[in-house]
Amino acid sequence: MAPRTRCDGGSSAMKAFVRIQGGLGNQLFQVAMAARLEELGYSVSLLHLQNPNDTQREFQPEVEDGWRVATCNALLRWPVIRVFSIARRLPRIPFVLHSKELPRSVAAARLPVVADGYFQSSANALSYIRSTRGEWLRQKVLQSSQEGTLAMHIRLGDYRTNPEVAIALGTLDANYFLRARMEVQKHAVIRNVVIFSDEPEFAEKMLGDLGMPTSYKVASSSPIDDLVSIASHQYLVLSNSTYSAWAAYLAESVHDHVVVIAPSAWIRQRPNAIDMVRTDRWKVID
Repeated sequence: MAPRTRCDGGSSAMKAFVRIQGGLGNQLFQVAMAARLEELGYSVSLLHLQNPNDTQREFQPEVEDGWRVATCNALLRWPVIRVFSIARRLPRIPFVLHSKELPRSVAAARLPVVADGYFQSSANALSYIRSTRGEWLRQKVLQSSQEGTLAMHIRLGDYRTNPEVAIALGTLDANYFLRARMEVQKHAVIRNVVIFSDEPEFAEKMLGDLGMPTSYKVASSSPIDDLVSIASHQYLVLSNSTYSAWAAYLAESVHDHVVVIAPSAWIRQRPNAIDMVRTDRWKVID
């Protein structure tokens, strides 16, 4: 269990609190931001706030292991520098923050920091995975490498059923996944396909057998174990999902050769959002 920390004002000059919220992919981006702040010299705690307006998601103990954790709504009244990543034009949708956009002047000001947002950044993610902080996750993938199989992640759930999320993000259609499979086959010999989805039965109705042996995985009770299962493959087709993105980052960190296909429509109303989360090894298609 992560140790608890005080959040009274006292000698708080170089304290930083990074709020943990959302699903596993978002929580990993937030922990990567915490690691970035730690590099800048901050004493960092992860922050749990109880907000009745938030979508309730489980905090992942493995993600938080080794970090101090605070539960202090009083922080919202502190004289702090707040680092947000919420786009003004889309009030409920995360906007992407590169580590280079975190000003060093924040550290120079020697005020406490509350980082409240999603901070989707491939630079932060890859740095975290390669660091001592992220080694636990990389080691999990190294222990379960798969070859010759294409892994597809099909994000459905609230993308399909929640009207607000559907407008902002939305599900990808069958044509995208078929085009993506053909794109992978230009670069690799694929023997079979494994599809990971939060709604495998709906995904199977949408895609069928893809013209080769195809299996649909039912999600386990551990989001981290499922993420590792996807990342253990060299060939990946992503959804417009932070969970997909982290599977790709992890795959890149352990496999010498990867093929990663991602959708250009990452956030529907932000055409260039994919550029913040992609790496140079991703192939982006419509």
